[in-house]
Amino acid sequence: MEDLFTYACYNKNRKACFMRSGPRERGTESALIRIGETAQRSGRAAGKKEPPRSSGKPENRGSHEIHLSGGKKWTLFADCKEGNRRYQIESDGALREELAENGQKPYAVVVCCSDSRVIPEDIFSAGPGELFVIRVAGNVLAEHQLGSIEYAAHHLGCRIVVMLGHTCCGAVAAALELESGHGDGAPEEGHAAGYVTSITDLIRSAIGGERDPDRACRLNVRAGAERIREAFAGEELEVVEAVYDIVTGEVEWL
Repeated sequence: MEDLFTYACYNKNRKACFMRSGPRERGTESALIRIGETAQRSGRAAGKKEPPRSSGKPENRGSHEIHLSGGKKWTLFADCKEGNRRYQIESDGALREELAENGQKPYAVVVCCSDSRVIPEDIFSAGPGELFVIRVAGNVLAEHQLGSIEYAAHHLGCRIVVMLGHTCCGAVAAALELESGHGDGAPEEGHAAGYVTSITDLIRSAIGGERDPDRACRLNVRAGAERIREAFAGEELEVVEAVYDIVTGEVEWL
């Protein structure tokens, strides 16, 4: 595998990300090293099998209600409750108390898709308090997302923003379908066509006439990264573009 840290440090032939003038609250260099190293670990572990789930629950989690023998049933709400119960037992309670008392100090902001297959904390082997994650379908940007980045930069001291797209993105696919005329037709005014058009319209604007899903994904990432750079021009904030492969687990730094 190529050195992912090199990708992170030298983004599109610009000056190395950690070569800056002026003081840094927390070394940008070390933040980039951590992102690069953890992404490599994630890629190497892509083929690792997950531990078996605890017994007592059905394997099929796709329906809202599953009937078991003896008249018992298991709902997805119960799944959430049981998951939280296990989390309280198995997770690091001392770390939670420390973060509650001393506050969070994330080393990077990650803007990514809401896709349930894309979990930044897993992808970058990060724990609680280490990443400030902003998730929205299609990793698109509006004022709410920019406001969250502003908070992370000004109040938490984050100096790195990773704009993270991913392969097989449903939001990008939906935008491509609308462009090709295979969707539900021309968008109606307001929200008559559904709230999702507020996402696909931004993606369509970003990808232009591109029809290849992978290239469209990269164009969408680039457009988002450029909007962040424009919004925070002149500030000590480095924006890095990346695409996560949901099959291999590898992060490609653009």
